[in-house]
Amino acid sequence: MALLVALATAKSKEMTGDDWDLVGRALADLQSRGFDLAEIKDTLRRLRRRLRDPGDERGEPRESSLGANAPDDSSPVF
Repeated sequence: MALLVALATAKSKEMTGDDWDLVGRALADLQSRGFDLAEIKDTLRRLRRRLRDPGDERGEPRESSLGANAPDDSSPVF
């Protein structure tokens, strides 16, 4: 679950080639097991929205439990 949370809150511009390779392999594995890629991405987007602090969207100061490590949504992965 920790890897899923890390992926859902990661900024795409900070991900390395190895990170993208790992994500690609995981998505390919899930797809080969019968999961729909569109549903996988939708699930990650919902998780990302749930993990964000609602105040961040209104331009208020961050109150996230992640503190200074809270993700910047300027370039989301999903």
